[in-house]
Amino acid sequence: MSDLGRRVSLDDRLSRVLEELIRKEPFDLECVKEVKKVLFVLRNERKLHNTKCVRSLCYGCRFHPDRLVTLALLLSHLIMKDENNTMYTGDMFLHTQKNFLATIERLFHGGTFKFKEGILVQILFDQLRNGALESEMILRWMRRQGSYSNLSEGEFHELKAILSAFSGWVQSTIDTSDEDDDDDDAEEEVEGDLLEDVERMKGRRGSNISDASTAAPNIANNEV
Repeated sequence: MSDLGRRVSLDDRLSRVLEELIRKEPFDLECVKEVKKVLFVLRNERKLHNTKCVRSLCYGCRFHPDRLVTLALLLSHLIMKDENNTMYTGDMFLHTQKNFLATIERLFHGGTFKFKEGILVQILFDQLRNGALESEMILRWMRRQGSYSNLSEGEFHELKAILSAFSGWVQSTIDTSDEDDDDDDAEEEVEGDLLEDVERMKGRRGSNISDASTAAPNIANNEV
């Protein structure tokens, strides 16, 4: 059994329940509300930690990774806050970010993002924009010699190569901020360039990726 398979089996009950909801078509705002309701009800009933819920939500999307774009705000909430709705800080917030990145690695190993590199970039970009991922954490991840999970050296190198443009953009935003914290126009231009890159990546290699980002503005207006 693959590492992804073993991990999914550990988080099996919740991830499989969520998977049934996440595969619905069309996946609209009502579906998002249902996923949120079921996730929180089961979390509270089973006294689960939000770190486990992050994994279960991601694994529930393993056949539909674009749904993690639509569910970006819910995912951010689970990464940033504990079961009592208290913001994580310090080492605990570092831990929750690593937990999410390790989950992304396992999905990558399982083939979730094959021919869907643009979706992977969009997922990470959304979490960075929402504050659930820190720029320094992303750069530290990309500079590591080994993965947070048990990806082979070759797989981790491939993942870093796919994300090289994204990590370069993250570094450029830090450099721009250091040079001039008040230069908002420059940062907006850089962000626009990244979004254009994401759109180009979505069309690479003949991918038939549905653009879940069109649903994001509507969902973003609803609190998690």
